[in-house]
Amino acid sequence: MIKIEAFWLIWLLRSQGKAAHQRNNGFGGLGHELYDLICNTLGGQLIAYKIYAEWTKFGIRGNLGKYALPETSARYSIPVNQIPRLLEYINRHP
Repeated sequence: MIKIEAFWLIWLLRSQGKAAHQRNNGFGGLGHELYDLICNTLGGQLIAYKIYAEWTKFGIRGNLGKYALPETSARYSIPVNQIPRLLEYINRHP
């Protein structure tokens, strides 16, 4: 199992111009979509939520508005062998 934070997945999508008009939270939001993918398709599990995304630690703070990045996020644990499927999802996402 590997731990992954949803805010990085959102940043990956948005920095590629994907999911630009999709809100972050709520039913139908990107966070809900990631939860469904990771927990219901990839065999992962939610291990924490409402984690403060430490964007400043990685020098991304100035881009919060540009990419509509969330201030909090969820942490998941997923099987390592599911990483290719997760990356495939990111590549295919509109």
